[in-house]
Amino acid sequence: MARQLPKKGGAFVLDPSPAAELIEAFTNTVDLESGDDDVATPAALADWLAARSLAEPSLRLDADEHSAFLALRAGIREALDTGDPVAPERPALADAVLAEVPLLVTLGAPGAPLVPAPGGPPARTAGGRDQGCAGGAGP
Repeated sequence: MARQLPKKGGAFVLDPSPAAELIEAFTNTVDLESGDDDVATPAALADWLAARSLAEPSLRLDADEHSAFLALRAGIREALDTGDPVAPERPALADAVLAEVPLLVTLGAPGAPLVPAPGGPPARTAGGRDQGCAGGAGP
């Protein structure tokens, strides 16, 4: 028997997954109208990632890494059609960032972490050391 979905205002409503909420939180780290940006600096981005257990508190990002995250955020916002001004290069820049961090995404167990793709470059730890992909170690 199919599970009944809750209705809100006559429409079916699904609770967002933690991954979807994380993507939403990341894309909303900037308010384009006010100019407020929660991750405006490499240190602020490192703190944001650590607060969500996505990085070690000791993570230090350089300007290029920070720029890559901002390009990824802009590309995600564009892909989600958030109403931002159209910038067709944003998804291409985000794809370039994602190509540098190849991940294996599966529809396995709920809550399964993203892991480096087999045969891809080694995952970088917060201390800048490389580690192999064995054991599902993530970036």
